Amino acid sequence: MVLHRETEDEIVGEFANLDAASMRSEAFDSLVELNEQCLELLADQALVQPAHGNLLLRQVGEIWRTLSEAGRRRAAGCPYLLVDAGFSDPGRWQWLQGQHVQEPSPAPYASFFTVPRASAVARQVFMYAWHLAQAKDTSAQLLLGMPTHCTQMIS
Repeated sequence: MVLHRETEDEIVGEFANLDAASMRSEAFDSLVELNEQCLELLADQALVQPAHGNLLLRQVGEIWRTLSEAGRRRAAGCPYLLVDAGFSDPGRWQWLQGQHVQEPSPAPYASFFTVPRASAVARQVFMYAWHLAQAKDTSAQLLLGMPTHCTQMIS
């Protein structure tokens, strides 16, 4: 038990001593860029929402538009994808692989983003997810919240 505790303390100490530059990677840099685009989509979506629309979305959009470039970069620097791409929904991904051939196609999901460039950003998110699932499945699980079964299906 004492040995286990010492090992945990050593690991925590190592992570605490890492500086931001040593934690950066190509995968993380790409994630930050995707998060920036997703936050911009939220701001764009807030602009096209009716006045009686989603209050939280309007508030986030207003805050996003007032942030400096450095502030936007810090907000996007979270170590995970800031939007839910549905990776934890196994039915969505099993159906795409043809595992449910006898079943009808699933009902379409309601779109949250209606701004024109939303589909281009979604494609980038899914290509990023596919790349991580192919190359580094643990990174896909950590950065995208992707369960193991989804990582295997997408890869």
